Amino acid sequence: MRGGIFLFLLGMILVGVLWHPPLGSSSPERSGPFPEVRDREGRVLVRTERRFRLYYLEKSPLPPALRRLASPERLRGAPPYLLAEDLSPRQAASYRRISGVLLEEYRVPYFTGGRPFEILLQPLLRRGVLFRTPILRLTLAWEVQERLYRSLRRFESPGGRVGAAVIDLATGEVYGLVGLPVSSPNPLLRELYPVKGDLAREDVFGLKTGIELPEAPGIYWPSGQILATPLQVVRALSRRLCGWAPEIHLIKHPPRALCAFRGKIKSGEYIYKNKRSWFYLRLWPEKKPRFALLLAGEGVRLRPAPVVRSWTEVLWRWLPEGPRALGKGFPDLRGLTLRAALERLPRQKLTVEFQGVGRVIRQWPRPGTPWDKVKECKLYLGDAT
Repeated sequence: MRGGIFLFLLGMILVGVLWHPPLGSSSPERSGPFPEVRDREGRVLVRTERRFRLYYLEKSPLPPALRRLASPERLRGAPPYLLAEDLSPRQAASYRRISGVLLEEYRVPYFTGGRPFEILLQPLLRRGVLFRTPILRLTLAWEVQERLYRSLRRFESPGGRVGAAVIDLATGEVYGLVGLPVSSPNPLLRELYPVKGDLAREDVFGLKTGIELPEAPGIYWPSGQILATPLQVVRALSRRLCGWAPEIHLIKHPPRALCAFRGKIKSGEYIYKNKRSWFYLRLWPEKKPRFALLLAGEGVRLRPAPVVRSWTEVLWRWLPEGPRALGKGFPDLRGLTLRAALERLPRQKLTVEFQGVGRVIRQWPRPGTPWDKVKECKLYLGDAT
């Protein structure tokens, strides 16, 4: 009888442990694997990693191996005690044989693209937006997202905030979207700016853009006064150029229609300044605009035009004439296996260095670099591309 009571109490303790609320994990977690999230070219942006929580079930003094994990706050009340979180499988294995220890496994996302993608995808993971299908393709372009992030990092300042984006005018696809600091709302999504001129007649203002992130809908008064986010301005420009306003989106889906560039606009550059806040938009290329390049900030000083022009260096390959222009120089090897990449290189005196395993995720020199300037190349491979 006593043995039965003991087993019952032990079972209740284990149930309590399994339902113990996690303490402030910085990453969203799941009991099962995360979906496979890829960029527009199929390179994996998020993969799953196993992590463990360590509980101690007994009231007796802690074993010596666990004392360094304990803190007075974690030992208050009755057992079970949550002593550690975010343990790797190797770390968890070192505690597995200690009496009274229970290890709870969970999974967290690992962002293969690093910080530029983590700051954008973390909110989507928390809201469950990325759990629609086992394999999810996003509209993001790896190189564009990296370029936007690096360009904004140079202008971070205390008390300021800045946002950047590259959006396809015809499809509404977001090639890159960054907001810094992470703790502040992205001004491209939440800041409202006055709209004047021909765009004030468009009926897209005051409506949501379709982006899978929280956004301010804006204000549209019948009198003609408009306050809108930069993303809504992009939709208005798309309506003017293409005849329809696509939904701006991060999750890739077939485009509804192609842009015939039937309309005209007065200027391919928009600038707004008001004390500490400002907004800059440029349509690129100038003759037949394909992309809207956006910058907005508050309390941040920078010259938008040179920064935005630097983004075009990685956007050329997405233009119809881009592959033909780049084909005259060093090839684009991204997404290829090492063997396939080496087969595309000419058989000449060229030093090739590579790092990692899998497919090429970054390369140097850039695609299109003239061959007379290429003496060596470096390939960076990733196992999750």
